[in-house]
Amino acid sequence: MIEKLINSNILNVLLCIVVITIPLKSTFNSIFIILLLLYSIFFICVKHKEIVFKPSKEVLILILPYIFILIQGFYSEWNSFSKNMIRSLPIIIFPLIFFYLKPWLKIATRKLVLKTLIFSAIGYSLFLLIFAFYRQIQYKPDFSIINWYFFTYYDFTEVLDVHPSYLGMFLCLSFAVILNTFLSSKKKAFKNILLLSFLGLIIFLSGSRIALVCLILIILNLLFFKMKNLNNNKKITLVLLIIAFPVLILNFVPIVKERMIDMTFGLKNTYQYAKYGDKGKDNNYNGGLTPRFLIWSCAIDVGNRNYFLGSGFGTTQKYLNSCYLSKNLESFAEQNYQTHNQYFSNYARGGFLGLFVLLILYFYSLVFSLKRKQILHLSLLIIIIVASLTENILNRQFGIVFFAFFNSLFFFSSNKITHEI
Repeated sequence: MIEKLINSNILNVLLCIVVITIPLKSTFNSIFIILLLLYSIFFICVKHKEIVFKPSKEVLILILPYIFILIQGFYSEWNSFSKNMIRSLPIIIFPLIFFYLKPWLKIATRKLVLKTLIFSAIGYSLFLLIFAFYRQIQYKPDFSIINWYFFTYYDFTEVLDVHPSYLGMFLCLSFAVILNTFLSSKKKAFKNILLLSFLGLIIFLSGSRIALVCLILIILNLLFFKMKNLNNNKKITLVLLIIAFPVLILNFVPIVKERMIDMTFGLKNTYQYAKYGDKGKDNNYNGGLTPRFLIWSCAIDVGNRNYFLGSGFGTTQKYLNSCYLSKNLESFAEQNYQTHNQYFSNYARGGFLGLFVLLILYFYSLVFSLKRKQILHLSLLIIIIVASLTENILNRQFGIVFFAFFNSLFFFSSNKITHEI
């Protein structure tokens, strides 16, 4: 009876549901992570004779950030520390699950998980677009006036209650999987072009500048490894898409151009669509890089209070708020703005030791992907490393689960490169 319950199909289903629920409210995702954990423990207990329980070097490095979080508990505020300790559990859960289940993580499992990622990305994107059109029809059925807010950034993604940058990361990895398939296989080329165009459109509409940077870099990454094997038709198709698609979007969707280009580089004094950042009350909101520089300056100041170990959980935010007030950034203090940069966050909260732990994790994963020639793993790491420049991705459940899950999947599933998705 027990043997019948040990079924790799059940394991695969749970893995796929975890992927599907990543963009949803953290409660849903947490429930299925717990179910996956419980079933994995049951699976491992039954199969214990076939498993070597001594953890590998890879596992130790992947869980190192969580070990450091536990150390920070000795000099952090308890409420903040306990919340972060629980939120960060996937950092230790996924490496251990994937490592001990490695004998059963076949190529088919990774393909199924990546297929699920693609279907989820397409499904959520269609839902967002349909809902945006529904809101527009409610607003002006004849489209004589288009409310562009419905189609981009926070208004576009609020129905899922997901930050545009995090959704952009999810979509970018899906884009990388499809592009890798398109570049590696002659099958279903037209379908893949349509999917790439659609996901590219949604990434632009998400309004996340860092997601757009990630998109450009993963395209360059895949082309670097695959270009020499492409026929002329595919080369021409890619060139046309890369040039024409952004031009069309930026020309016909003014809110995207204003956010992606004008605000970033401060090209205008007044912005027609600059709603975000101050609750829509002031169309002169400065959405460029200057506020980020001030935030990062405060993060450095906070880190400098304790170069080696940082200020810990809770106390760090108090110090940041004090710094914001000293720089006349009252709104940042009121909203408890974090550092908007994972590297500065680790330094402010954990000092040089915390920053070192993060860099070790990223660098080791990067080297591993390059040695194994895992292009999709490398694409994931490009997304994470770049997104960490403007987001505290390991301070949110979405970012923690997204990184820990897929990084562990690529580490401990088959190391053969597969392109047929």
